[in-house]
Amino acid sequence: MAIAGYSYDHELDVLGARPVALGVLDLVFSTPEWVHRRIEQVDFLTATHLHKRTTLDLTVPQPCPATVTWFDGRPVTLLPIDILGKTPMTGFDLRDEEDRPVPILTRRQNGHLAWRGMVAYAEEVLTHAGGLALPSWADPGLRVVTQAEPARALRTIGAFQRMATRHGPTGILFDDEGFNASAHMLAH
Repeated sequence: MAIAGYSYDHELDVLGARPVALGVLDLVFSTPEWVHRRIEQVDFLTATHLHKRTTLDLTVPQPCPATVTWFDGRPVTLLPIDILGKTPMTGFDLRDEEDRPVPILTRRQNGHLAWRGMVAYAEEVLTHAGGLALPSWADPGLRVVTQAEPARALRTIGAFQRMATRHGPTGILFDDEGFNASAHMLAH
């Protein structure tokens, strides 16, 4: 996601706003509509290191559902152009078509946005299922799923799925294909 700045609390409030978080999730789900071509080239440098280059041809949706007014007053568009693992990376950069660097969200910003997006998504699923209340585990549990290391995040999902009753809120959430797939994707 292209963006500049530091992780001030105000930034996290902006990123965590329900329309922004849902807008980014909408962009993730609608990627085939605005990303027209994706080319990936991988060069294996050693047994543990590789160089991956991804080229995208895309059109920013207008209006973009994830445009925010940043802390400095500028409008900034958030685009989920790739989903990366929760592992440290070195030498990562993002460049535009003129080879200029494009700023990206920090790990903290990404985690906050993913967490707030999944909470908002859970609320949407439960609203459509008859206005059920968000389970008490959802807010802190989805923070673990989106921000903890993959093994802990997946254990957390498994624990919630085991405690789910078919017709209760937890069961409804994990029976929803989009919610379930998003939780697993963000756990990794």
